[in-house]
Order: sequence, then structure tokens, then C-alpha cells
Amino acid sequence: MTVTDREATSTPPPPLGSDFDPLLDQRAAIGRVDLQPTGNRVIEGRGAIGSSVPLTVELPAERSAVWLVPTDQGTWIAVLDDGSTIEVALDDRSAITATTSSQRGTYDPGAGPPFLADGMLVVESTGRDLFADPLPDTRVITDGRRLIALAAPTDRYDHGVLGDAIEASAVEVVSDDGTSTTPITIADPDVIEAVSPMLGDVDGDGSLDVVLTVSNAETGARLAAYTLDGTPIADTAPVGTGNRWRNLLAIAPTGPNSEVEVIDIRTPHIGGTLQFFRDDGEGGLQLVAAASGYSTHVIGSRNLDLGIVTDADGDGQLDVLLPSQERDALAVVTRDDDVENGAVEVERVPLGAGLTTNVSALSDGDDGVAYAVGTGDGRIIVWPGPASS
Repeated sequence: MTVTDREATSTPPPPLGSDFDPLLDQRAAIGRVDLQPTGNRVIEGRGAIGSSVPLTVELPAERSAVWLVPTDQGTWIAVLDDGSTIEVALDDRSAITATTSSQRGTYDPGAGPPFLADGMLVVESTGRDLFADPLPDTRVITDGRRLIALAAPTDRYDHGVLGDAIEASAVEVVSDDGTSTTPITIADPDVIEAVSPMLGDVDGDGSLDVVLTVSNAETGARLAAYTLDGTPIADTAPVGTGNRWRNLLAIAPTGPNSEVEVIDIRTPHIGGTLQFFRDDGEGGLQLVAAASGYSTHVIGSRNLDLGIVTDADGDGQLDVLLPSQERDALAVVTRDDDVENGAVEVERVPLGAGLTTNVSALSDGDDGVAYAVGTGDGRIIVWPGPASS
């Protein structure tokens, strides 16, 4: 059986509940490679990637993992490069098992990021039939009551860094009564160069905003934030050269005093600079910190999930966990206004081979978080969360 899509639904999913935290909730991360239904790659809980003993699964000969999807059973479903799947279970802090996951079927790795729904791996298309003109490979995100997707496909920008030359030129919103609107339209010649919008409270008013990567053939990519009704909030300056991209990573309280910041990787294929921005209240996203030498994307890939925001070292402050430029190590970068450029790498964990999957996270009991990645030499590596006190 090949599972490549989910049966279309005629109504939006039910609300996520009044206690849903759109920035951090561990529960909401289940089944998603991007960790949150908002598209925001942030997860609560304490990690211990530098101090825990890593556990390793050796995959079948000449196989490597391409996606890791967390489940509500405390396991990961790993999609291998031949479409087969295995289930990886963290039994305790010192043991890990892997079993063939025939009940999940197989999954076409070229179909895009898998998500877990009703126990099966699917392309995230829940409610996509409700959109009037969606981008064919858009991820559908939600604020708990509305569905939001990239829309209005266009070929007017042929960069093709995400695998094709079809990009979006609008954001479409489907309300809980099924009404579709397009509150955000990007004027020619700009496009939205991404696979998903992202939601977060950029301006601190208590409401979720939409953040996009907007690209231009002459000036390259910039970040732009809007309210969900389409009012512009703030943007960055563009990179300054065409065919230069930004991978939007997260919107999270990463500041030294938990200030909310918009985080991206500027030109992840060329030097890769991790950047932190804040709304300046005057229509701009101001750069407040940066650190170079990282990458969260491979040219032509639809895997934009190679970096996450998490308390990776368990010190109570959110960090960015992401690959080195060569993708052969994971680095922990944290904000610190007392250091040059405002950000510092505090840990680096060698992988022994190139990263081949998304960086995945899963609740490890209490408030702990475990991390997992796949590597090009046929391994899945898991770092358990900190031991319970």
C-alpha cells in the first residue's frame, strides 16, 4: 500500500481547544515534521543534547532515513529513501528499538513532508479542497479555528530552490464556517518563496500574525509580517541580490529576556547566517543578533525543517538547534546580548555523517524533550532528554 495523500474533507478540523499554545505546545507537535500546527518550529521542554548519551539505530544496508515523524505513542516513524518505514521507540534513557512499520504502509519520499493522521502517514492536505487556488505543495496550517495556506501559484520567479519554479503569490484563509478569503496578496514581480506560511505574535499584541519569505528576482528575499486580515506589520530589508533566499525558521521568545524574535537562515546554501529580528514598532524587523556557518536546507529539497527552537541544553532558555554549514554536526546557538553579534554557539554535536532528515523532537516524559535525526551512513541517532530529578 502506498500512502501519498489524505482523503479530502469537506469541513475544517475542530478547534484545538482554549488551552492550545500556538508557540510551544508539546502535544501539538505530535505527527508534524514542523512541530506546530501554526507551522512554527518551536517546542517546549528541556533537552540535553550535549550531556545525554546518544542512542543509535542501524538501518538496513544502503538505506537512509529522509523523514522522522513523532507519534503520540512516544515513538518516531522513520521514512527511508526507498519509501519503507520503521518505527523507532525510545524505551528508556539507555535503550532504543526499531521495528518494521508495515501497518503504516509505505510512503513516497518525493511526495513531500509526511504528517501523521489517523495512524497513517499522509501528505498534509486536510481541508485543502476548501481552498480556491492553493499552491499545489502548500502545507495547511491553523491557528486553531482557521485554515491558512499559500495560494495563487505563479511561475514569474524561476529560482526553483525548493524543487520547482512554481511559487505562491497570496495567502488564503478558510474560516471555521468554510468561507474562503485572500487577505494577503503579493504584487508582481515578488513571490512567496516557501512551502508554508508561519504564525506567531510578531508585534506583541496577543494575536497571531503571518510571516512569509517574499522574494524578488533583482533584490532577493526578505521577511514580511502581516496581520491575519492582511495589514502589513513589518519587514526586513531584502538580501540585495536576486536568487538569494532566506529560510524562515521560527517566531519565538528567544531573546535574553524572552523577547519574541523572528528567526531565519540567510542564504543557507552560501555561508548560512542565523539571524534574529524584532519588530521595531515602525514597520521594520530590526536585526538584533546573528551567527554564521549554518545551513537548514539542501537545494531542490522540500525539507525546510532542518532547524528547530528548543531548550536544547536544559538551562531554561530557548536555543536554536540546527546543522552546521556542512550538515555533519548539530549546533546549539543561544541569544546573549553580552557577546559580539548577540548570539553564541554553546554546544556542537558531531554526527559522523551528513544529515539526511528533518531535526525532530518528541516529549520524553515530564518536561523533557528527546531529539532525533537520520544520517547519510544509514543511522538514526536519538538524544534522550535529561534524567528526571
